[in-house]
Amino acid sequence: IASSSLVSSGMSTQAVRLASWMSYRAMIVIGTLLMALGMWLNPAMPGLWLLLVPAFVRGIAQGMLNPSLYTLVLDGAPVNARAAVMAFNGMLQRTGQTFGPLIFGFVYLVGGMDSVFHIASVALVASAAWIFLGVPTRAEARP
Repeated sequence: IASSSLVSSGMSTQAVRLASWMSYRAMIVIGTLLMALGMWLNPAMPGLWLLLVPAFVRGIAQGMLNPSLYTLVLDGAPVNARAAVMAFNGMLQRTGQTFGPLIFGFVYLVGGMDSVFHIASVALVASAAWIFLGVPTRAEARP
C-alpha cells in the first residue's frame, strides 16, 4: 500500500511536465486505463512481492489522475464558488469511499476476490471511454 502512495506522490510532482505533452483529459483517460490495468493485474500475481507491480501501476495512475481531476474541477468552477465546488467534490469522493466497499463486498460474496478486481477493471475502462468521448472542458477549449 505504501509503495503505491510513494509512486503516486512522485508521479504527481510531474503533472505539469505531463500537461505540457498532453491535455488533462488525456491524462485522466490514460490514468484511468492504467488504474484498470493495475486492478486487472492484481489477481494474476503469483507471489506477494509481485503485487508491487500492480501497486506501482496504480500509483502512476493515481499520480496522473489526482492533479488532472483537481485542475479540471477548479477550472470549470466560477472563481467565487471554487471552495464550494471543491467541498462538493470532496463529498462525492467520500460518498464513493463509503459505498464502494459495500458494492464490492457484494461482488466478493457473489463472485470471489478475483471478480472484485476484474469488475473494477471493466468499470474503469468504461469510465475512460466515457471521459474520452466527453465534451471538451473550458481548459481544453482555450487556444
